[in-house]
Amino acid sequence: MSTETHTQSQSTSGIACSDLQGEAPNQKWIIEGWLPEGKVTTLCGDGAPGKSLLAVMLGEAISQGKPFVGLPVTTPMPVLGLFTEDSEDELHRRLYSAQYFSDNADSATDEQLYDYRLWSRNYGGNTLVEIGENGECRHGPFFGQLIAELNNMGPAPKLLILDTLLDLLVAPQDARKAISKFIKVVLGDICRDHNCTVLLVGDLSSFELSTSITWTRDAQNCFILRHMKPFRDYRVLICAKSGDDQPGTQINLKLEDNTFKVVNPAEIYDEEEAKK
Repeated sequence: MSTETHTQSQSTSGIACSDLQGEAPNQKWIIEGWLPEGKVTTLCGDGAPGKSLLAVMLGEAISQGKPFVGLPVTTPMPVLGLFTEDSEDELHRRLYSAQYFSDNADSATDEQLYDYRLWSRNYGGNTLVEIGENGECRHGPFFGQLIAELNNMGPAPKLLILDTLLDLLVAPQDARKAISKFIKVVLGDICRDHNCTVLLVGDLSSFELSTSITWTRDAQNCFILRHMKPFRDYRVLICAKSGDDQPGTQINLKLEDNTFKVVNPAEIYDEEEAKK
């Protein structure tokens, strides 16, 4: 483990109101209302609903400037997707399905508009930071490698997908405070210092937390992917704003051909009735 302590890069001295002249800047969005540019957003859910697959699809859509599950991408950009649980072959299969079997199949192209790199690290050694009982945050052995990759992508805006939280953070017993610091300080600094938007993927039950959206409040926005019980192949994707316990906009999805496709609620019940 590295002995380098993470020092927050953002100034804590505040800003004089007299310096805030003119009209306030609008929030920039990669996907309007869902994915804010330059911020940390979380993608969470119960175990095995398809979060990693959805993250691969999101990166493919943003790098290509194509819709993501029916949502227009307003700001295409390069994407680096870090996946700690999936092999290169599995990522290849998921990317292929996203390109040729998703709702965007007609717009699939072999010539990408922007760079999209899938980085498989399912062999371990993925600790970005370790947070001690006293709250001290130290860089893990993988921190420098990730920053080097971001630097290689240049100064332009970019999306970083981090999957999954449990493999990236070593936390004490009081994991709630550690995760908050990881999101607000470490990932927040990565956004500011590297012109980056971060999507952090994790289970709702990470670090034995209850199945609530408590730890997602530290991010700007949150996607929640859930099984649509009792229907095995269906999911619901919810956009829950930070700090809001009430679900916001939601999209119904069907897992088919190793990809997610948007469906209307009526189609779900019609199909299930037809099976009876």
